[in-house]
Amino acid sequence: MHDIQIPNPLGRFVTRLEAAEIHLHCHEKTVDRYVAEGLLPKYKLGRKTLFLLEDALRLVIRADVPARGAGGGFEKPLIDCSFA
Repeated sequence: MHDIQIPNPLGRFVTRLEAAEIHLHCHEKTVDRYVAEGLLPKYKLGRKTLFLLEDALRLVIRADVPARGAGGGFEKPLIDCSFA
């Protein structure tokens, strides 16, 4: 394999499963819905679908999930991550 150098790397990429379970705390199908609604951009590398960690975190911050309150607790999420 050739080592490809990118002058300004985009950032760290995560898989759909990592974006869902680790960062967004929701189901993978919810991540698919965010992509379909244009809320979360995806990147294709061959057959793999990847997401920029920064994009996933921006979605969490924009929705205030999970934002730590002054008392150390979590505020109510504005996005629905239920397994309905």
